[in-house]
Amino acid sequence: MIHRSGLLLIGLVTLATPAPAAAGLIAYADAGAFQAAAAGGGNIDFAGMVQSHQYVSYPASGGLSVGGVTFSIANPVAGDAVNVTSRNYYPGATYARDFLVNAYVPSANTLTMTITLPTPVTAVGLDLGTFKGGALGFAFSNGATFTQSGTATFGQTAFLGFTSSPPFTSLTITESLSGGEALVIDDLQYGIAAPEPASVALLASGLLAVGCRRLLGRRTTGDAAPRAA
Repeated sequence: MIHRSGLLLIGLVTLATPAPAAAGLIAYADAGAFQAAAAGGGNIDFAGMVQSHQYVSYPASGGLSVGGVTFSIANPVAGDAVNVTSRNYYPGATYARDFLVNAYVPSANTLTMTITLPTPVTAVGLDLGTFKGGALGFAFSNGATFTQSGTATFGQTAFLGFTSSPPFTSLTITESLSGGEALVIDDLQYGIAAPEPASVALLASGLLAVGCRRLLGRRTTGDAAPRAA
């Protein structure tokens, strides 16, 4: 039988043992899987912000703020802008919904978009694409990075989501192609990642061990009480 002091030690050690940390981010290509792994937060889209066959331009220096989320071009140069574009603006392509697209000076040679969130989060997902299907780099404010080798091309978007153990407040997306390339963003989701099953199991086992120790202590005290004559 484990002595009650040993049982207490087991419980405390279990509670103090961290869950196995994920090596960097967890990426999700499936929106349903991402939504099952995250909760709370908010959802941003651009429906109703622009008329059919038109776009609305916002200066790159200030960007666009929607629902507390800011979309801006990192390190902008003269002529850069952030555009909310109607789903049917471009001839020959109709997107599923109105979307955000960056307009930038091709001579800058690097396309970027920074998404700044209203609060620290551990989960973010969005529909995105590029006109030419170029690779994208993602840099989070907590230091995490991710590279996507290719994207949905002109007229299409595809879901990409992330969960992270350390929280972050912003995400910068970089696309290195120039000469008519553009980044398309829609339906941003953000929130808090659900605890991993391993973390929940460790916490539960620690609490159970401490509870058993307390119960054992009460029983031992009762056994030691003097008996009535």
